[in-house]
Amino acid sequence: MKTTKQTHNIFNIKSLQKLLMLTLLSSLLISFAGCGSDSSTSVDNNPNQNNEGNEEPVENQEANEVWMDGNAFNVSNLEVEAGTTVTWTNKSNANHTVTSGERGADDAGELFDSGSISPGGVFSFTFDEAGTFAYFCDFHPGMDAEVTVTEE
Repeated sequence: MKTTKQTHNIFNIKSLQKLLMLTLLSSLLISFAGCGSDSSTSVDNNPNQNNEGNEEPVENQEANEVWMDGNAFNVSNLEVEAGTTVTWTNKSNANHTVTSGERGADDAGELFDSGSISPGGVFSFTFDEAGTFAYFCDFHPGMDAEVTVTEE
């Protein structure tokens, strides 16, 4: 015959097991919630210069968009007019940053700094003044590029 104390211990163990299973299930559901993809892309046949210097259309990429793909920015020197908003989209499986300036410089990140951009995330910045603006990924050495801004 079970005592009252044994019954409570069995109840507590079963309750604890249920709670652990619900916690695990909730964690898995939250993890998978961000794994979807956005299928609402537009096709823009404007040529963009890729890292190899080739002029070729990049399907589904906007004219003022730079993709982070692998450990590279797929447009190493984007040219835009003053007042243009540039958008960086993380198409890789790793986190990246878009940090203004030269790597290691005292003023790095002063003009803009995206912080960590997760896969699928985006960052935008509007360039109001003409000039050449270097930027880099703080996480990946050698992942450097620039935006050249011309007068309107």
